[in-house]
Amino acid sequence: MSPMRNFGCGTLYIPPGNLSPSRNPDRDIKTAMSKLKSKQWNENLTAMNLIRKLCVHNREVVTLNTMDLCRDIVKQVNSLRSQNSRLAIMTLSLMFSTLGRDMEQAMNTVIPGLMKKAGEISNEFLCSEAEKALCEMVTHTNSQKCLTALLTQATNKSPTVRGKVAYFITKLIDETGSKIFQFREFRRLMEVVGNYLNEGSQSIRDSAKNIIINLNRHSPNKEEFALKMKSMLTEQQYFKMIKVLERSVDSEHSPKIKHRWSPSSGRKSGTKTWDEYRRCESRSRLENKRRTNQSREYPQKSIYDELGGTKNAEEMMLIYKDMESTEWTRRVKGIKDLMSLMKDDNNVHPTEVVDKLCERINDSNSKVSIFALQSVESLLHREEVISHAPVWAGLAVPPLIQNLAANNTSVRRAANSAMDSLLQSTHPSILLPHVSNIVSYSNSRVKISALSQLNALVRKMADKK
Repeated sequence: MSPMRNFGCGTLYIPPGNLSPSRNPDRDIKTAMSKLKSKQWNENLTAMNLIRKLCVHNREVVTLNTMDLCRDIVKQVNSLRSQNSRLAIMTLSLMFSTLGRDMEQAMNTVIPGLMKKAGEISNEFLCSEAEKALCEMVTHTNSQKCLTALLTQATNKSPTVRGKVAYFITKLIDETGSKIFQFREFRRLMEVVGNYLNEGSQSIRDSAKNIIINLNRHSPNKEEFALKMKSMLTEQQYFKMIKVLERSVDSEHSPKIKHRWSPSSGRKSGTKTWDEYRRCESRSRLENKRRTNQSREYPQKSIYDELGGTKNAEEMMLIYKDMESTEWTRRVKGIKDLMSLMKDDNNVHPTEVVDKLCERINDSNSKVSIFALQSVESLLHREEVISHAPVWAGLAVPPLIQNLAANNTSVRRAANSAMDSLLQSTHPSILLPHVSNIVSYSNSRVKISALSQLNALVRKMADKK
């Protein structure tokens, strides 16, 4: 008898290595397809175990019915019964690892359900299994078709899902290498990355930065890569991309953030493999943190210097250290010192100051958040800041609108006042693309605030005409 494991509520899960061969594959595939459509949850589980057995020992039978099977399995992925959903995700994971490129025809069918479950961080088991399945998809399918499938979810309304999309695109770039630049969807990829750089979520922005760093690392010609990005990104997005690359520390002046996940083509999904992957990712994050600390201790020449940046680099680094402190009083002190330095030093680039203040607008402490919002509002009355609005608008608009929907009344009031100042001092054509982006991709609560600001911008543009 095959070893089995309790899978919750009496359900039995058979590990892939213990699945026995089928005596009659043709009969079993028909039975599986019939039971998948059943309304009895235990019959659905039996069907999925049959499919897993056929994937391991009789893959040609499954290949002939891939699309029909995937349509029914996706329904189980979205099942409210967690054991059905989990086994369905594990079935898709095994199908990707055993069927390989034969699963490409079903990628657009299964990826919405897998991404949805990968974004449910409240359910750790389903989220983990969905991530494993997506890893198998990235490893065993055609990279160009996989990128196309991932980009279909790039505009998902859920910020968590968009973050997962960026995360797996980074993995795909590691898997593909320099071939990524020849893909027909490359321009679409850069449009998505450019939008992600302006996201309100820090994790999505970080993932977009990792994509840029990985692309630069795999680019055979760094100058050509920079020119290509300049033609595909807006001025503000290109400015942020240069900033990201310059902050990356590398001996050859070529940023390298290593993702150590690189399963072999024949590797099966399993607990040990995933644990190893998690440990590697943890070590990678620690290494990136160490490099970041080094870059703060030994700051290199940045793009702000080329644009007329501050000469008080050491003082700026101390201020930034205060602004990133774990103590809220030190963070407030850092904001005060930054505003004082900008008044005393005319060489401080406004974009750098706005960028740092926007990081504190979404601070977990409401006092820090309110003080940062008030500081941004005071900057909007200075001509040298307004003159650079096309560059920093994409940094300031998302956090301001996000705080218009804050639960804290004081934060909401401060954000509303800062947003009013921004609308009065800046030409509406500069703000319109960023506000429209938030209306398209934010959650319903933020979208309501964004729509009111969009309405105000349209009225202002109409008055100017």
